[in-house]
Amino acid sequence: MSGSDPAGGRVSDEGLILDLRGADYSGGPAWINRAPGGHPDAVVPLEIEFDRAERAFLFPAAGELISISVPIATSLLPEATFAIWVKVLEPFSGANFGWVLSQAPDYSWSRALTLNDFRLGHVSMTTSQYWDSQLGRAGAGRWLHLAGVWRKEGRCTPFLNGAAGATCQGRAGRGSDPGERLMVGGRDHGDQFHNAAVAVSDVCVYSRALSEAEVERLFRRGRGGAGGGAHVGAGATPRAAREGAAPMWDEESGLFWFPAGVALHELPDGRVWQHEFRSAMAECQSAPEVAKRSLQRHASDDNGPLPTGARVRQLAQHPSDPEKLERRMAHTKALRRMPGGSGRTVQIHGKEVALFRFGERVHAVQAACPHQGANLADGEIGDLEDMIEGHRCYVTCPVHKFQFDLSTGALLQGRGCGPLPVFAVRVSRRGSGDAGQGMIEVGFESLGASFFEPGEDF
Repeated sequence: MSGSDPAGGRVSDEGLILDLRGADYSGGPAWINRAPGGHPDAVVPLEIEFDRAERAFLFPAAGELISISVPIATSLLPEATFAIWVKVLEPFSGANFGWVLSQAPDYSWSRALTLNDFRLGHVSMTTSQYWDSQLGRAGAGRWLHLAGVWRKEGRCTPFLNGAAGATCQGRAGRGSDPGERLMVGGRDHGDQFHNAAVAVSDVCVYSRALSEAEVERLFRRGRGGAGGGAHVGAGATPRAAREGAAPMWDEESGLFWFPAGVALHELPDGRVWQHEFRSAMAECQSAPEVAKRSLQRHASDDNGPLPTGARVRQLAQHPSDPEKLERRMAHTKALRRMPGGSGRTVQIHGKEVALFRFGERVHAVQAACPHQGANLADGEIGDLEDMIEGHRCYVTCPVHKFQFDLSTGALLQGRGCGPLPVFAVRVSRRGSGDAGQGMIEVGFESLGASFFEPGEDF
Protein backbone atom coordinates (compact mmCIF):
# COMPACT_ATOMS: atom_id res chain seq x y z
CA MET A 1 0.00 0.00 0.00
CA SER A 2 2.83 2.37 -0.75
CA GLY A 3 2.17 5.87 -2.04
CA SER A 4 3.90 9.17 -2.55
CA ASP A 5 3.94 11.62 0.30
CA PRO A 6 2.95 15.02 -1.14
CA ALA A 7 3.82 16.77 2.12
CA GLY A 8 7.56 16.11 1.86
CA GLY A 9 7.93 14.88 5.44
CA ARG A 10 4.69 16.11 6.98
CA VAL A 11 0.97 15.56 6.54
CA SER A 12 -0.47 18.02 4.04
CA ASP A 13 -3.68 19.89 4.89
CA GLU A 14 -4.92 19.22 1.36
CA GLY A 15 -8.44 17.84 1.58
CA LEU A 16 -8.71 18.41 5.36
CA ILE A 17 -12.41 19.06 6.02
CA LEU A 18 -12.54 18.40 9.77
CA ASP A 19 -9.72 19.06 12.22
CA LEU A 20 -10.44 18.76 15.95
CA ARG A 21 -6.82 18.20 16.97
CA GLY A 22 -5.29 20.16 19.83
CA ALA A 23 -8.66 21.28 21.17
CA ASP A 24 -8.74 22.73 24.68
CA TYR A 25 -12.48 22.63 25.17
CA SER A 26 -13.75 25.46 27.37
CA GLY A 27 -17.16 23.99 28.14
CA GLY A 28 -19.07 25.93 25.51
CA PRO A 29 -21.48 24.35 23.02
CA ALA A 30 -18.88 23.71 20.30
CA TRP A 31 -15.66 21.80 19.70
CA ILE A 32 -13.79 24.07 17.28
CA ASN A 33 -13.03 22.80 13.79
CA ARG A 34 -9.52 23.97 12.86
CA ALA A 35 -9.70 22.84 9.24
CA PRO A 36 -9.26 25.50 6.53
CA GLY A 37 -12.43 27.61 6.68
CA GLY A 38 -13.16 26.35 10.18
CA HIS A 39 -16.82 25.51 9.60
CA PRO A 40 -18.83 23.87 10.99
CA ASP A 41 -17.95 23.21 14.60
CA ALA A 42 -18.96 20.07 16.52
CA VAL A 43 -21.94 20.37 18.83
CA VAL A 44 -21.14 18.88 22.25
CA PRO A 45 -24.11 17.69 24.38
CA LEU A 46 -24.08 18.70 28.04
CA GLU A 47 -24.04 15.02 29.08
CA ILE A 48 -20.52 14.51 27.68
CA GLU A 49 -17.74 15.41 30.11
CA PHE A 50 -14.46 17.00 29.06
CA ASP A 51 -11.49 15.70 31.07
CA ARG A 52 -9.05 18.62 31.34
CA ALA A 53 -6.18 16.45 32.54
CA GLU A 54 -6.54 14.14 29.53
CA ARG A 55 -7.75 16.89 27.20
CA ALA A 56 -10.35 14.45 25.94
CA PHE A 57 -14.09 13.87 25.88
CA LEU A 58 -15.50 11.02 27.96
CA PHE A 59 -18.37 9.03 26.48
CA PRO A 60 -20.59 6.88 28.70
CA ALA A 61 -21.49 3.54 27.13
CA ALA A 62 -24.69 3.77 25.03
CA GLY A 63 -24.95 7.45 25.93
CA GLU A 64 -24.88 10.71 24.03
CA LEU A 65 -22.65 11.35 21.03
CA ILE A 66 -21.02 14.37 19.42
CA SER A 67 -22.56 14.95 15.99
CA ILE A 68 -20.86 16.96 13.27
CA SER A 69 -22.26 18.27 9.99
CA VAL A 70 -19.37 18.04 7.54
CA PRO A 71 -19.30 20.54 4.62
CA ILE A 72 -19.11 17.68 2.08
CA ALA A 73 -21.23 14.56 2.45
CA THR A 74 -18.60 11.94 3.28
CA SER A 75 -20.70 9.14 1.76
CA LEU A 76 -20.32 10.78 -1.66
CA LEU A 77 -16.57 11.39 -1.46
CA PRO A 78 -14.68 9.17 -3.95
CA GLU A 79 -12.08 8.64 -1.22
CA ALA A 80 -11.70 9.63 2.40
CA THR A 81 -9.59 9.22 5.54
CA PHE A 82 -10.94 9.14 9.11
CA ALA A 83 -8.54 9.37 12.07
CA ILE A 84 -9.10 9.51 15.83
CA TRP A 85 -7.31 9.03 19.16
CA VAL A 86 -9.30 6.82 21.54
CA LYS A 87 -8.89 5.14 24.92
CA VAL A 88 -11.15 2.25 26.01
CA LEU A 89 -12.34 3.05 29.55
CA GLU A 90 -13.99 -0.30 30.34
CA PRO A 91 -13.12 -3.74 28.88
CA PHE A 92 -15.59 -4.85 26.25
CA SER A 93 -18.10 -7.53 27.21
CA GLY A 94 -21.17 -9.05 25.64
CA ALA A 95 -22.19 -7.96 22.16
CA ASN A 96 -20.82 -4.40 22.20
CA PHE A 97 -19.09 -3.68 18.90
CA GLY A 98 -17.28 -0.47 19.92
CA TRP A 99 -17.87 1.82 16.94
CA VAL A 100 -16.15 5.16 17.66
CA LEU A 101 -16.38 7.32 14.52
CA SER A 102 -19.15 6.68 12.03
CA GLN A 103 -21.37 8.19 9.38
CA ALA A 104 -25.10 8.64 9.88
CA PRO A 105 -27.04 7.51 7.97
CA ASP A 106 -24.49 4.76 7.44
CA TYR A 107 -25.87 3.52 4.09
CA SER A 108 -25.19 -0.14 4.88
CA TRP A 109 -21.84 0.08 6.67
CA SER A 110 -20.39 2.65 4.33
CA ARG A 111 -17.77 4.31 6.60
CA ALA A 112 -16.97 3.81 10.28
CA LEU A 113 -14.05 2.99 12.60
CA THR A 114 -14.51 0.16 15.11
CA LEU A 115 -12.74 -1.30 18.16
CA ASN A 116 -14.51 -4.57 18.94
CA ASP A 117 -16.58 -5.71 15.96
CA PHE A 118 -15.58 -9.37 15.47
CA ARG A 119 -17.38 -9.35 12.10
CA LEU A 120 -14.70 -6.96 10.84
CA GLY A 121 -11.63 -8.13 12.80
CA HIS A 122 -12.33 -6.05 15.97
CA VAL A 123 -10.13 -2.94 15.43
CA SER A 124 -11.23 -2.24 11.90
CA MET A 125 -13.41 -0.24 9.52
CA THR A 126 -16.70 -0.91 7.77
CA THR A 127 -16.56 -1.92 4.10
CA SER A 128 -20.14 -3.21 3.50
CA GLN A 129 -19.13 -6.82 4.19
CA TYR A 130 -17.72 -9.15 6.85
CA TRP A 131 -13.91 -9.39 6.76
CA ASP A 132 -10.82 -9.66 9.00
CA SER A 133 -8.64 -6.57 9.50
CA GLN A 134 -6.04 -8.74 11.31
CA LEU A 135 -5.56 -5.96 13.88
CA GLY A 136 -7.23 -7.82 16.77
CA ARG A 137 -9.12 -6.39 19.72
CA ALA A 138 -8.38 -3.01 21.31
CA GLY A 139 -6.93 -3.13 24.82
CA ALA A 140 -8.32 -0.99 27.63
CA GLY A 141 -6.61 1.81 29.55
CA ARG A 142 -4.19 3.23 26.97
CA TRP A 143 -4.44 5.69 24.12
CA LEU A 144 -4.68 4.24 20.60
CA HIS A 145 -4.60 5.95 17.23
CA LEU A 146 -7.13 4.60 14.71
CA ALA A 147 -7.35 5.54 11.06
CA GLY A 148 -9.30 4.26 8.07
CA VAL A 149 -8.46 4.99 4.44
CA TRP A 150 -11.10 4.48 1.74
CA ARG A 151 -9.75 4.76 -1.83
CA LYS A 152 -11.69 5.63 -4.94
CA GLU A 153 -10.97 2.28 -6.58
CA GLY A 154 -12.66 0.60 -3.59
CA ARG A 155 -9.66 -0.58 -1.53
CA CYS A 156 -9.98 0.08 2.21
CA THR A 157 -7.23 -0.18 4.84
CA PRO A 158 -7.46 0.32 8.63
CA PHE A 159 -4.49 1.46 10.76
CA LEU A 160 -3.69 0.98 14.45
CA ASN A 161 -0.92 3.15 15.93
CA GLY A 162 0.41 3.97 12.48
CA ALA A 163 0.62 0.35 11.30
CA ALA A 164 -1.58 -0.90 8.45
CA GLY A 165 -3.88 -3.88 8.83
CA ALA A 166 -5.26 -6.02 6.01
CA THR A 167 -6.89 -4.48 2.93
CA CYS A 168 -10.47 -5.13 1.83
CA GLN A 169 -12.60 -4.17 -1.15
CA GLY A 170 -15.55 -1.96 -0.21
CA ARG A 171 -17.81 0.80 -1.46
CA ALA A 172 -18.41 4.43 -0.52
CA GLY A 173 -22.07 4.19 0.34
CA ARG A 174 -25.58 4.56 -0.94
CA GLY A 175 -26.75 8.08 -1.67
CA SER A 176 -26.72 11.14 0.54
CA ASP A 177 -28.92 12.89 3.06
CA PRO A 178 -29.12 16.66 3.72
CA GLY A 179 -28.98 15.86 7.43
CA GLU A 180 -25.89 13.65 7.21
CA ARG A 181 -23.62 13.72 10.27
CA LEU A 182 -20.39 12.26 11.56
CA MET A 183 -21.03 10.58 14.93
CA VAL A 184 -18.10 10.78 17.37
CA GLY A 185 -18.13 8.20 20.17
CA GLY A 186 -20.43 5.61 18.60
CA ARG A 187 -23.01 4.93 15.90
CA ASP A 188 -26.26 6.47 17.16
CA HIS A 189 -27.75 8.00 20.30
CA GLY A 190 -28.42 5.34 22.95
CA ASP A 191 -27.19 2.47 20.75
CA GLN A 192 -26.05 -0.09 23.35
CA PHE A 193 -24.74 -2.52 20.72
CA HIS A 194 -22.32 -0.13 18.99
CA ASN A 195 -21.52 2.76 21.38
CA ALA A 196 -18.79 2.14 23.95
CA ALA A 197 -17.29 3.67 27.10
CA VAL A 198 -14.32 5.54 25.62
CA ALA A 199 -12.28 8.73 25.81
CA VAL A 200 -11.82 10.54 22.49
CA SER A 201 -9.67 13.37 21.16
CA ASP A 202 -8.10 14.74 17.98
CA VAL A 203 -10.62 13.70 15.34
CA CYS A 204 -9.78 14.59 11.74
CA VAL A 205 -11.31 13.78 8.35
CA TYR A 206 -9.77 14.19 4.90
CA SER A 207 -11.53 14.15 1.54
CA ARG A 208 -8.62 12.17 0.11
CA ALA A 209 -6.83 8.89 0.83
CA LEU A 210 -3.72 9.53 2.95
CA SER A 211 -0.61 7.55 2.13
CA GLU A 212 0.75 4.99 4.58
CA ALA A 213 3.57 7.40 5.45
CA GLU A 214 1.10 10.20 6.21
CA VAL A 215 -1.01 8.02 8.50
CA GLU A 216 2.14 7.02 10.39
CA ARG A 217 3.09 10.71 10.77
CA LEU A 218 -0.37 11.52 12.15
CA PHE A 219 0.30 8.91 14.81
CA ARG A 220 3.86 10.09 15.47
CA ARG A 221 2.62 13.62 16.13
CA GLY A 222 0.79 12.30 19.17
CA ARG A 223 -2.34 13.80 20.62
CA GLY A 224 -2.73 17.56 20.41
CA GLY A 225 -0.11 17.78 17.67
CA ALA A 226 2.66 17.96 20.27
CA GLY A 227 4.78 15.42 18.41
CA GLY A 228 6.07 12.05 19.52
CA GLY A 229 3.31 9.53 20.09
CA ALA A 230 5.22 8.07 23.04
CA HIS A 231 3.89 10.69 25.45
CA VAL A 232 0.49 9.02 25.36
CA GLY A 233 1.76 5.54 26.00
CA ALA A 234 1.97 4.49 22.38
CA GLY A 235 4.72 4.40 19.83
CA ALA A 236 7.25 2.06 18.38
CA THR A 237 6.98 -1.15 20.37
CA PRO A 238 10.23 -3.03 21.11
CA ARG A 239 10.28 -6.78 20.65
CA ALA A 240 10.32 -7.46 24.39
CA ALA A 241 7.17 -5.40 24.87
CA ARG A 242 5.42 -7.02 21.89
CA GLU A 243 6.10 -10.53 23.07
CA GLY A 244 5.78 -9.94 26.81
CA ALA A 245 8.18 -11.54 29.27
CA ALA A 246 10.62 -14.08 27.84
CA PRO A 247 9.25 -17.63 27.62
CA MET A 248 10.76 -20.48 29.59
CA TRP A 249 11.67 -23.82 28.04
CA ASP A 250 10.51 -26.86 30.00
CA GLU A 251 12.26 -30.10 29.09
CA GLU A 252 9.65 -32.37 30.67
CA SER A 253 6.70 -30.95 28.73
CA GLY A 254 8.71 -30.06 25.64
CA LEU A 255 7.08 -26.64 25.48
CA PHE A 256 7.99 -22.97 25.67
CA TRP A 257 5.85 -21.44 28.43
CA PHE A 258 4.70 -17.83 27.95
CA PRO A 259 3.33 -15.75 30.86
CA ALA A 260 -0.27 -14.71 30.18
CA GLY A 261 -0.05 -11.75 32.55
CA VAL A 262 -3.15 -12.99 34.38
CA ALA A 263 -3.32 -14.38 37.91
CA LEU A 264 -5.48 -17.40 38.68
CA HIS A 265 -7.74 -15.41 41.01
CA GLU A 266 -8.38 -12.80 38.29
CA LEU A 267 -10.39 -15.28 36.24
CA PRO A 268 -14.05 -15.79 37.20
CA ASP A 269 -14.78 -19.23 38.65
CA GLY A 270 -16.73 -21.12 36.00
CA ARG A 271 -19.02 -22.89 38.44
CA VAL A 272 -20.05 -19.64 40.13
CA TRP A 273 -20.47 -17.97 36.75
CA GLN A 274 -22.58 -20.89 35.49
CA HIS A 275 -24.90 -20.67 38.51
CA GLU A 276 -25.42 -16.93 38.01
CA PHE A 277 -25.98 -17.41 34.28
CA ARG A 278 -28.61 -20.09 34.82
CA SER A 279 -30.48 -17.71 37.14
CA ALA A 280 -30.35 -15.00 34.46
CA MET A 281 -31.45 -17.51 31.82
CA ALA A 282 -34.47 -18.55 33.90
CA GLU A 283 -35.54 -14.91 34.15
CA CYS A 284 -35.13 -14.31 30.43
CA GLN A 285 -36.53 -17.51 29.05
CA SER A 286 -40.05 -17.42 27.77
CA ALA A 287 -41.28 -20.47 25.88
CA PRO A 288 -45.04 -20.28 25.45
CA GLU A 289 -46.68 -23.21 23.80
CA VAL A 290 -46.87 -22.65 20.07
CA ALA A 291 -50.20 -23.52 18.53
CA LYS A 292 -49.99 -26.01 15.72
CA ARG A 293 -50.63 -24.40 12.37
CA SER A 294 -53.21 -25.79 9.98
CA LEU A 295 -51.90 -26.79 6.58
CA GLN A 296 -53.63 -24.46 4.14
CA ARG A 297 -54.71 -25.63 0.71
CA HIS A 298 -52.85 -23.83 -2.09
CA ALA A 299 -54.69 -22.13 -4.97
CA SER A 300 -52.80 -24.30 -7.46
CA ASP A 301 -54.25 -27.48 -5.96
CA ASP A 302 -56.43 -28.90 -8.73
CA ASN A 303 -57.76 -31.87 -6.80
CA GLY A 304 -60.96 -30.10 -5.90
CA PRO A 305 -62.36 -29.29 -2.47
CA LEU A 306 -61.74 -31.54 0.51
CA PRO A 307 -64.41 -34.20 1.05
CA THR A 308 -66.97 -33.49 3.73
CA GLY A 309 -65.64 -34.58 7.10
CA ALA A 310 -62.04 -34.83 5.90
CA ARG A 311 -59.46 -34.04 8.58
CA VAL A 312 -57.09 -31.13 8.03
CA ARG A 313 -53.44 -32.14 8.44
CA GLN A 314 -51.32 -30.39 11.07
CA LEU A 315 -47.78 -29.18 10.41
CA ALA A 316 -45.17 -31.00 12.46
CA GLN A 317 -43.02 -28.80 14.64
CA HIS A 318 -39.47 -28.22 13.34
CA PRO A 319 -36.40 -27.38 15.46
CA SER A 320 -36.28 -23.96 13.80
CA ASP A 321 -39.77 -23.15 15.03
CA PRO A 322 -40.41 -20.42 17.63
CA GLU A 323 -39.44 -22.49 20.70
CA LYS A 324 -35.87 -22.82 19.47
CA LEU A 325 -35.71 -19.14 18.52
CA GLU A 326 -37.05 -18.18 21.95
CA ARG A 327 -34.31 -20.22 23.64
CA ARG A 328 -31.62 -18.59 21.51
CA MET A 329 -32.96 -15.11 22.25
CA ALA A 330 -33.15 -15.86 25.96
CA HIS A 331 -29.56 -17.15 25.87
CA THR A 332 -28.34 -13.90 24.29
CA LYS A 333 -30.35 -11.75 26.71
CA ALA A 334 -28.96 -13.66 29.69
CA LEU A 335 -25.37 -13.16 28.45
CA ARG A 336 -25.96 -9.41 28.24
CA ARG A 337 -27.24 -9.39 31.81
CA MET A 338 -24.09 -10.93 33.20
CA PRO A 339 -21.90 -8.32 34.95
CA GLY A 340 -18.71 -9.67 33.35
CA GLY A 341 -17.45 -12.09 30.74
CA SER A 342 -16.98 -15.77 31.45
CA GLY A 343 -13.23 -15.57 30.77
CA ARG A 344 -10.37 -13.30 29.75
CA THR A 345 -8.87 -12.68 26.31
CA VAL A 346 -5.11 -12.14 26.14
CA GLN A 347 -2.53 -11.75 23.39
CA ILE A 348 0.20 -14.40 23.74
CA HIS A 349 2.95 -15.16 21.23
CA GLY A 350 1.00 -13.44 18.44
CA LYS A 351 -2.22 -15.33 19.19
CA GLU A 352 -5.48 -14.21 20.79
CA VAL A 353 -6.21 -16.72 23.56
CA ALA A 354 -9.29 -17.05 25.77
CA LEU A 355 -8.70 -18.24 29.36
CA PHE A 356 -11.36 -19.91 31.53
CA ARG A 357 -11.21 -21.30 35.08
CA PHE A 358 -13.12 -24.00 36.97
CA GLY A 359 -11.78 -24.00 40.51
CA GLU A 360 -8.03 -24.61 40.20
CA ARG A 361 -8.30 -25.91 36.64
CA VAL A 362 -7.62 -23.50 33.75
CA HIS A 363 -8.43 -23.90 30.05
CA ALA A 364 -6.81 -21.98 27.18
CA VAL A 365 -8.42 -21.97 23.73
CA GLN A 366 -8.43 -19.87 20.59
CA ALA A 367 -10.45 -16.77 21.45
CA ALA A 368 -12.20 -16.56 18.07
CA CYS A 369 -14.96 -19.07 17.37
CA PRO A 370 -13.86 -21.15 14.34
CA HIS A 371 -17.28 -20.56 12.77
CA GLN A 372 -17.30 -16.78 12.20
CA GLY A 373 -14.86 -15.35 14.73
CA ALA A 374 -17.08 -14.34 17.67
CA ASN A 375 -15.15 -13.84 20.92
CA LEU A 376 -15.66 -16.94 23.06
CA ALA A 377 -14.69 -15.11 26.27
CA ASP A 378 -18.12 -13.45 25.94
CA GLY A 379 -19.91 -16.80 25.69
CA GLU A 380 -21.48 -19.22 28.15
CA ILE A 381 -19.28 -21.67 30.06
CA GLY A 382 -20.31 -24.59 32.19
CA ASP A 383 -19.67 -28.22 33.03
CA LEU A 384 -21.71 -31.35 32.48
CA GLU A 385 -21.56 -35.08 33.18
CA ASP A 386 -21.23 -37.20 30.05
CA MET A 387 -22.01 -40.91 30.62
CA ILE A 388 -19.44 -41.89 27.98
CA GLU A 389 -16.78 -39.18 28.14
CA GLY A 390 -17.13 -38.34 31.81
CA HIS A 391 -16.91 -34.83 33.24
CA ARG A 392 -16.61 -32.14 30.54
CA CYS A 393 -16.30 -28.35 30.62
CA TYR A 394 -17.63 -26.40 27.66
CA VAL A 395 -17.92 -22.94 26.12
CA THR A 396 -20.85 -21.84 23.94
CA CYS A 397 -20.39 -19.20 21.24
CA PRO A 398 -22.37 -16.06 22.14
CA VAL A 399 -23.57 -15.55 18.55
CA HIS A 400 -24.41 -18.80 16.77
CA LYS A 401 -24.45 -21.06 19.87
CA PHE A 402 -21.86 -23.63 18.76
CA GLN A 403 -20.63 -25.51 21.85
CA PHE A 404 -17.07 -26.79 22.30
CA ASP A 405 -15.27 -29.04 24.77
CA LEU A 406 -12.69 -26.84 26.53
CA SER A 407 -10.24 -29.72 26.99
CA THR A 408 -10.24 -31.20 23.49
CA GLY A 409 -11.86 -28.50 21.33
CA ALA A 410 -14.37 -31.04 20.01
CA LEU A 411 -17.71 -29.69 18.78
CA LEU A 412 -20.41 -30.75 21.27
CA GLN A 413 -23.42 -28.96 19.77
CA GLY A 414 -24.04 -27.58 16.29
CA ARG A 415 -23.21 -28.64 12.76
CA GLY A 416 -20.92 -27.35 10.05
CA CYS A 417 -18.15 -26.01 12.28
CA GLY A 418 -14.65 -27.39 12.81
CA PRO A 419 -13.04 -28.10 16.20
CA LEU A 420 -11.78 -25.33 18.46
CA PRO A 421 -7.96 -25.04 18.75
CA VAL A 422 -6.80 -25.55 22.36
CA PHE A 423 -3.48 -24.71 24.05
CA ALA A 424 -1.47 -26.22 26.86
CA VAL A 425 -1.90 -24.17 30.03
CA ARG A 426 -0.58 -24.29 33.59
CA VAL A 427 -0.49 -22.25 36.79
CA SER A 428 3.01 -21.23 37.88
CA ARG A 429 3.72 -20.69 41.58
CA ARG A 430 7.19 -19.27 41.06
CA GLY A 431 7.90 -16.34 43.34
CA SER A 432 4.53 -16.61 45.09
CA GLY A 433 3.97 -17.92 48.58
CA ASP A 434 0.19 -17.74 48.22
CA ALA A 435 -1.19 -20.53 46.05
CA GLY A 436 -4.12 -18.30 45.10
CA GLN A 437 -1.72 -15.82 43.47
CA GLY A 438 -0.39 -18.31 40.92
CA MET A 439 0.19 -16.86 37.46
CA ILE A 440 -1.16 -18.48 34.29
CA GLU A 441 1.20 -19.60 31.53
CA VAL A 442 0.41 -20.92 28.04
CA GLY A 443 2.67 -23.43 26.30
CA PHE A 444 3.78 -23.54 22.65
CA GLU A 445 5.86 -26.16 20.86
CA SER A 446 8.05 -23.57 19.14
CA LEU A 447 8.85 -19.88 19.27
CA GLY A 448 8.25 -19.25 15.58
CA ALA A 449 10.43 -17.24 13.23
CA SER A 450 8.65 -13.96 14.12
CA PHE A 451 10.03 -14.15 17.67
CA PHE A 452 13.57 -13.52 16.49
CA GLU A 453 14.92 -10.31 14.99
CA PRO A 454 18.22 -9.67 13.19
CA GLY A 455 21.09 -9.21 15.63
CA GLU A 456 19.19 -10.68 18.60
CA ASP A 457 20.14 -13.80 20.50
CA PHE A 458 17.66 -15.87 22.43
